[in-house]
Amino acid sequence: MKKRIYGRKLSRGQGGRRALMRSLIKGLILHGSIKTTRVKAKMVQTEIERLISKSKKGDVNAHRRVYSESGNDRESTDLFFKNVLPSFSEKAGGYTRVVYLPRRRGDFAQTAKIEWTKDIPTDKIIVKKTKKSSVIKKNKSEK
Repeated sequence: MKKRIYGRKLSRGQGGRRALMRSLIKGLILHGSIKTTRVKAKMVQTEIERLISKSKKGDVNAHRRVYSESGNDRESTDLFFKNVLPSFSEKAGGYTRVVYLPRRRGDFAQTAKIEWTKDIPTDKIIVKKTKKSSVIKKNKSEK
């Protein structure tokens, strides 16, 4: 008999789902947008919107909650409170949007891109730029 249990399992256990949500939330905070499947994007959207709404107070509890939801990462927590949260101070909701993308080639999964809303100026939300590591290859002829 089906009980009224809310939530998606995503073929994972409780710990796997929790780790997945933390990494997706952290990725959205650090990079500004992430590409994933539609179901995961919708899950992350509800969680991040709750997180923003509850942390508008700016108290210690809000900082601790964001810190734990971002996987105990100080850098993403600081970016969240310095760059992302002030951009949404006047809004009551609708902080993110999900853009549907074509299906993935390998497994034909429905993909989507989740990003911050476009009505906020992009210069206010400064995201972390990733460094591309350059690999120095030694010349094998030198011995």
